[in-house]
Amino acid sequence: DNGALFAFDSSPFDTSPPRIVEPTITIRSAQKTDFPYLLDSRMRAIPGRAPVYFAAQLEDRGSGVDASSVKVTMNGKELEAADVAFNPANGVVTATLADFKGGTANNLSDGTVRLTVSAKDYAGNAFSQPYSFNVNNDLESPNDPTANVGGFGGPGQGGRGRNRGNQG
Repeated sequence: DNGALFAFDSSPFDTSPPRIVEPTITIRSAQKTDFPYLLDSRMRAIPGRAPVYFAAQLEDRGSGVDASSVKVTMNGKELEAADVAFNPANGVVTATLADFKGGTANNLSDGTVRLTVSAKDYAGNAFSQPYSFNVNNDLESPNDPTANVGGFGGPGQGGRGRNRGNQG
């Protein structure tokens, strides 16, 4: 045995770029909890008051996502490295879009926000995925849909507090 390996093939093993799974925008609710909303075509305008975060899972079933290549841009400007994090163990990328800096809120401005997430896998396959959402700072913070804020029965379902079955 001369140590020769015969299991290799000259064709590339990974020809597909990474993809994004379930991108979300997280905003602060009226109950002061952070709640994620799926970033899709049905997403309504959101208030842009800090904090506002983006998160998504990057998936690559071939060679894996190259952590050093993950970038997020907002309105054409690349976010600072301190505002973007990628966890290679679970593939989740997070980006801070609006936060408190030096005790002052750095809110998003009204209008359309354009995000682009880009990355490569270790085989060099690149992707770039654009997203957009609207900001309206006149909107109130929404209720956290997981919080019971409307009384018994869920949001908006509160009763008068008496049993109407025995009125007699």
